[in-house]
Amino acid sequence: GFFTNHSWYNDLLVDFDSKDIVDKYKGKKVDLYGAYYGYQCAGGTPNKTACMYGGVTLHDNNRLTEEKKVPINLWLDGKQNTVPLETVKTNKKNVTVQELDLQARRYLQEKYNLYNSEVFD
Repeated sequence: GFFTNHSWYNDLLVDFDSKDIVDKYKGKKVDLYGAYYGYQCAGGTPNKTACMYGGVTLHDNNRLTEEKKVPINLWLDGKQNTVPLETVKTNKKNVTVQELDLQARRYLQEKYNLYNSEVFD
């Protein structure tokens, strides 16, 4: 796992909006899905605590028997573009929007170099 023998971080701060959400997951096996962003994240211990943009779902009884493909619409300059159906997919019954979002962003980065500021000059 990420935090086993990791040379930089051995702690992950999870911050929920309410006690009700905490109670939903407390003591249960969960799946975390996210993208790391450790630079000056709020809370935790500097240079020890990692943060991520992501989501949490219950692990138990949350698997589909067959993977589900999630179609996405992509519009560039007012024109709809075709995105391969297998771009965004899940094997979960309940999925976070962050999981789907990160898959779509990965596609946009690979195909259009979305996060390269030189592209927009």
